[in-house]
Amino acid sequence: IGTSLQKTVELAKPLQQEISQLPEVKIVALNIGNGRNPVNQGSLDIRLKPSNERERSMQQIMDDLRGRFQNVEGLKVTVVSNQGGGRGDSRPVQIGLRGSNIKELKNYAQQLADMIRRTEGATDVDISDSEEQPEIVVKLDHAKASEFGLDATEVGKVIEMAIMGKSTSNSYTIGDNDYDIILQLEQSQRTNINDVMNLRISSSAGQFIRLGDIADVRYGSGPTRIEREDKQRQIVVYANTVGISPGDLISKVRDEYIPELNLPPGYNYKMIGQADNMARSFKEVYKAVILAIVVVYMVLAAQFESFSQPLIIMVSLPFAIIGAILGLLVAGQTANMMSMIGFTMLLGLVTKNAILLIDYANQEREKGMSIREAVLLACSLRLRPILMTTLSTILGMLPIALGIGEGAELRQSMGVVLIGGLTTSTLLTLVVVPLIYLLFEEWKAKNYVQRGE
Repeated sequence: IGTSLQKTVELAKPLQQEISQLPEVKIVALNIGNGRNPVNQGSLDIRLKPSNERERSMQQIMDDLRGRFQNVEGLKVTVVSNQGGGRGDSRPVQIGLRGSNIKELKNYAQQLADMIRRTEGATDVDISDSEEQPEIVVKLDHAKASEFGLDATEVGKVIEMAIMGKSTSNSYTIGDNDYDIILQLEQSQRTNINDVMNLRISSSAGQFIRLGDIADVRYGSGPTRIEREDKQRQIVVYANTVGISPGDLISKVRDEYIPELNLPPGYNYKMIGQADNMARSFKEVYKAVILAIVVVYMVLAAQFESFSQPLIIMVSLPFAIIGAILGLLVAGQTANMMSMIGFTMLLGLVTKNAILLIDYANQEREKGMSIREAVLLACSLRLRPILMTTLSTILGMLPIALGIGEGAELRQSMGVVLIGGLTTSTLLTLVVVPLIYLLFEEWKAKNYVQRGE
């Protein structure tokens, strides 16, 4: 706070030059004080070369920059991604602390930020409340001011005109240009607190009263901005994650760190930004998964005209989930929105293998074949089409799982989930589903015969 535009540019230029020398970087743009940001804040907007022209991924480059600029003298550097084009801060973990006292909120925010910094995998931890801006506070003594016929409004207007300047209704012309006349003290006469104290205020009696004689003039400080949400003051704690998922850090904050703060009555917290959007999106995805399972069961029940055989077919779903989770672990991916979409797609893809087996076995049984012979024949004849359809789907998803193409990092987890789920479900379905079908149908046939007798 208080750093000039020139000094901020001077501090940021070496970073821009170092980043521009990276072989993966195409453009580096330096923006200082743009938009609503003060001149002591800015950004280095980096555009990378296409993924096929560089060896490192975007995440690897970001981790490298975090290490390079972890301790830059005079600067606090945060490395974030702007993928998705959303507004505001793009860090996925954002916790909003709310209450009435801004100083208490800042204290709690600093405590929470320190807890998060000690968490393995947390990085780019910061709070939205900036350092306080130094200021000169003028507190008018109303009793003394009233003796000279002065009030706070008159004194405030004089201070405003002297320090900030005030436009008048007059102007002067030079050539074809008109210039407004602004009344203001010279720069040399408004440089320190003594200049403010020595300001002369004219009274209605024609006297000039020194400001320091009717007011308490002292140094102070105050926030540069105060954020509000739901009619409460708010300070946001931001964090990025490396090596762990944002959901893991959010769970740790919600279950461990927030209770340790012991917030008093009137103070609360809320997950905001991407954290809030992620939680809402995951809830909707869970609903979609449950609805997909119900719809798949209803369709299968109508198709097979049975309530039990769809359950046998859907036994393959847990095997697909196991394979999807193993795929994420092997590939080093996290459970995110794209991977959840992949889980939803698996519900329809993995059941096709069991449908091929059971449908063919039912057809052969209608021709008079025994249950065991029908199952063995279905497994031998349907093995080839099952492998062909599964292999074609896996090969089609392979470029996405390998991260080939523009923006592949975003959708890579979906390909990993589909390949892992299809692989395990296919291998286990060929063994488990026919076995369960055989046991259940033999048990049903045995009980039916006994009741018939």
